[in-house]
Amino acid sequence: MKTKSEIKYERTIARQREKKAALVEYKGGECCICGYAGCNGALDFHHAGEKNFDISSKRDISLEKLKKEADNTIIVCRNCHAEIHAGMHEKYAN
Repeated sequence: MKTKSEIKYERTIARQREKKAALVEYKGGECCICGYAGCNGALDFHHAGEKNFDISSKRDISLEKLKKEADNTIIVCRNCHAEIHAGMHEKYAN
């Protein structure tokens, strides 16, 4: 039998994954560079404009506030995100 804290943790993780899925869908559902869409966990939000907060660190914020911040981002897969920071995609560099 699971403890109350284990149940709470599982619910929190499920809520976070639901929010990320909604944000990924909101941003088009795939990497804007290569089109990867296989796993939401492998997609990142790269700030292309003003950054008010890091989306991944704000776990208890409303979906509407997350969407507002996501409007300043592009969605990219982890590989393309690394390439952006390595200077391989000048179009998306900050």
